[in-house]
Amino acid sequence: MLLTIGRRGVADPFDVKVIRDVIKVPSVRSRELMDGYLWLRASQFQKDTGLEAIDILQKALAEGL
Repeated sequence: MLLTIGRRGVADPFDVKVIRDVIKVPSVRSRELMDGYLWLRASQFQKDTGLEAIDILQKALAEGL
């Protein structure tokens, strides 16, 4: 997609090429609070939120948390 942008104070408009794509934003974040405790935060519930949480937990267990 090509956008033509005009601005005040700029003599000529200019073109910007924009490519549409899906941006994957993780819905689950985690942080180790102290030995043996893991904090998980689900910022929103999406199709893969449960799988993201399971993946984080499995990685933490594999690392010995």
